[in-house]
Amino acid sequence: MTGSVAGVLRNIGLFGISLVLAVVVWVVAVNEDNPLEERIVPRAVPVEVTGLQANVMVLGGLATEATVTLRAPRLTWPTLAINKLRVVADVAQWQSGSQVVTLRGLLPDQQAEVVSIEPAVVTLQLARVVTRTLPVRVRIIGDPAIGYTFESPVLSTPDASISGPEELIDTVVALEARIDLRDQREAVAETVVLRVLNKDSQAVNGVQVSPPSVGLRVAVTQLGGYRDLAVRVMFKGSQAPGYRIKNITASPPSVTVFSTDPDVVAALPGYLETEPLDIRDAMATIDARLAMKLPPDVSLASDQTVAVTVSIDAVESSIRIRRQVEATGLGPRLAATFAPERVDVLLSGPLPALEKLGADDVKVVLDLMGLRIGVHTVKPTVLITGLQSVQAGQVLPEELQVTIIRDLSTPTPKPAAP
Repeated sequence: MTGSVAGVLRNIGLFGISLVLAVVVWVVAVNEDNPLEERIVPRAVPVEVTGLQANVMVLGGLATEATVTLRAPRLTWPTLAINKLRVVADVAQWQSGSQVVTLRGLLPDQQAEVVSIEPAVVTLQLARVVTRTLPVRVRIIGDPAIGYTFESPVLSTPDASISGPEELIDTVVALEARIDLRDQREAVAETVVLRVLNKDSQAVNGVQVSPPSVGLRVAVTQLGGYRDLAVRVMFKGSQAPGYRIKNITASPPSVTVFSTDPDVVAALPGYLETEPLDIRDAMATIDARLAMKLPPDVSLASDQTVAVTVSIDAVESSIRIRRQVEATGLGPRLAATFAPERVDVLLSGPLPALEKLGADDVKVVLDLMGLRIGVHTVKPTVLITGLQSVQAGQVLPEELQVTIIRDLSTPTPKPAAP
């Protein structure tokens, strides 16, 4: 009996050894046909941060990419899901401060394993995220126009919340909404972006504000005894004949007046006249500063004069004249006839210039340079001398028929007698 058991055990031992040898032989054979190969993934893999708690953030973001080396059987490389390869930095156990985190590679394909990651570690600056609520303060820039005042600002919401890294939030002392009232004469309503400020009134960046902007309205009203009146420019005389007033500007276009008796101001018409500006025989633009005509007990609250510009230019007109056609450039021993010999020319420009045109100021010319004997159609050219402001328009007719013949009136030279 004992011998039988020993035989069985010996057979089992031999079977186990045979099985191990068979596995070894199979592994060697497989490795020879499909050996393991290490390769560098051809694309850089962005590093992801995982395990980040809800109240923790990475300062400065994470723009790191890693180079990954994989090991896999040669025949499986073409089928590996390289696009699903991830490199992660797990920060689940940290909340704040500078942390050195080891990178891990994750690939769903179990036939491959990550051999190395370069860089192997990254340094992350983690910070706790906190949220606070602060009142919105309004800062008024400048003053309204003279004679005006403003009322208390009205906000669409009195406060806003800020969130961000705890170290930054601790430096914030105010949320500010700015509005410019310089020279305003009526209410101002704007949507204003909130500014995050520290104790030195400098902007704090990297903080989120909710809401980022607020509606802000400031009413502007006129003080008693003040009133705005339009400026009415007065003239003496008229511009030169043939000229016109093209434009009149006054700066400022309105003035503010004041009286200790509000009823006096209320009784004034809606305008205030200037002292008269002399434009007699004017033929060009005039610039002047004019005083205002003030009724008794009324004074100007601002400048005592206004700048006035009166633009004067010549009246534009047009005329039709008839001129004799002249030929130029005709070759030697040639003669030319054309019909008609007189044409109508339309001229446009300042009326004074048109009225000064002389008989020799406008010529109509036919350029016959290079034309040979025969019948030709030629467009006439209008030449205006001495008056650049006058422009030539249409010529009627627009084309002339020109007949060129040999000039028989010119005697043919005879050879000299021997």
